[in-house]
Amino acid sequence: MALATPFTTAIPTSTESALQEAERRLDLLTGDLRDLREHIASIRADVTRNGEAGRPKDLLTMEDVAERLSVGMTTVHELVRSGRLFSVKIGRSRRIPAAAFDTYLAELVSQPAAVR
Repeated sequence: MALATPFTTAIPTSTESALQEAERRLDLLTGDLRDLREHIASIRADVTRNGEAGRPKDLLTMEDVAERLSVGMTTVHELVRSGRLFSVKIGRSRRIPAAAFDTYLAELVSQPAAVR
């Protein structure tokens, strides 16, 4: 997770501009703190759903994948149907191995924006 706060810029010399710069940096830090809190809340929710503290799920449900990608269930079903996202069938349920999800996500992130 990259933080938006740049600490490499020089601080201006005038008092007024120094205060403005400090307020700007404070706003950036506030945004970063909010993002970190949301990330921690997401991790806590995952741990609660998993039932085991700190141990990630080995198999994800289609709903888990939809939530993590912020897409609808139709999109997840299409990803599985097209073979872009590997899944396994256990009884009547379809699950996505966490490693397959991580691989798909890494490929998605590495693609140029025009290809997605």
